[in-house]
Amino acid sequence: MKPKDQVMMLSLGPSKLISAICDEINFKNLINEQIEWDESRCKLSPGARLKALVINILSD
Repeated sequence: MKPKDQVMMLSLGPSKLISAICDEINFKNLINEQIEWDESRCKLSPGARLKALVINILSD
């Protein structure tokens, strides 16, 4: 366990900016409207999954 006076820093890189751009263009809803999917069987929508994939690809 870390003492309380230590701070762990994480670098998010460009992921926050990419996420904001996806939100600005309404990426999740655009994908969800184009793909037929069952909301009762999925915890995450296809749009949310693709947004995460795009962020991961562009951040690495």
